[in-house]
Amino acid sequence: MISKKQWWATGLSLLLFLLLLVGVMTNAQYISAIDYHVLAVIQPIRSSGLDSFFIFLTQTLNEVPAIITVIIIAILVELWQHHLNYAWLLFFNCFIIAGGVNTLIKHIVNRPRPIVRHLVKVSSTSFPSGHSITSMLLGGTVIFILMQTLNQGSKRFILITLICCWIFLIGLSRAYVHVHYPTDVLAGWSLGFVFLTLSETAFLRLENKKRLS
Repeated sequence: MISKKQWWATGLSLLLFLLLLVGVMTNAQYISAIDYHVLAVIQPIRSSGLDSFFIFLTQTLNEVPAIITVIIIAILVELWQHHLNYAWLLFFNCFIIAGGVNTLIKHIVNRPRPIVRHLVKVSSTSFPSGHSITSMLLGGTVIFILMQTLNQGSKRFILITLICCWIFLIGLSRAYVHVHYPTDVLAGWSLGFVFLTLSETAFLRLENKKRLS
């Protein structure tokens, strides 16, 4: 069962996404303010070493590496738990939602990429960040599986902390390499979290129906 705290967080995430969506589509001043202040924090920490790190990190979630990563994780989960539905949940979240929904919204909003030198090659438009929504759905789904299957509290805590750090760094990498505005990243995370909660709820209901039948 999804906790009340998660539902509250999901509601706030949906509200945040809608505010960002409306702001981007109307060229609202608060969007520019958020982007400016976040980028002002990132700019002083730039270095050649961080350039290499974030370029490598962001490319690990490009389309082909992401597909390979999801398939490998799904196979490992199946070998570990012998529960094919976990693999289907990963595929649904990472391919159908992260791929399909993100592409649709990008097409509707049609926000141009930042007009600066990109450190990596990109295509399509900017809002929301596909890497951010994918990292939230992939990392969040793995966290959900760990919460359902791993009893050791310390191991689970360490793994979940590492995954949360990875989700954050993937989003940060998109702004760092100049291919997304920070508001694109926030929109990807928030929308990804909304769909993550909805997919987890559907999964748990199906599992309960199975047990009762």
